[in-house]
Amino acid sequence: MNMFSKHGQRLVFTDDSEKLRIEPWSPNALRIRSTKQAEMPPEIWALQMEVSNQSEATPGIEKKQVVIINGKVKAVVSAFEYARNRSDLLDPTCSSLAIEARSLQLFLEMITD
Repeated sequence: MNMFSKHGQRLVFTDDSEKLRIEPWSPNALRIRSTKQAEMPPEIWALQMEVSNQSEATPGIEKKQVVIINGKVKAVVSAFEYARNRSDLLDPTCSSLAIEARSLQLFLEMITD
């Protein structure tokens, strides 16, 4: 199963029971949401208003990552796993607990022309 998919200008990353969705929200902005529910909740939550005039985004899928560019903002999601559920306590990329590992990290970088 492909972990990455493209739906119009939206990128979706699906892994196990989690979905991560990245979509353009306004010029030079992206909306990033994650859920473990069957469907993404429709609420806009912390956003002040829904944007009716979304800008054109350029989504792309490569082998092990997805990239979406919207104006001066670029998001890259890598499928490389830093945490897994294994029993090898000496492995630096494992968790000794029997729970699903989850780590979302933000790296900010502005695109300049």
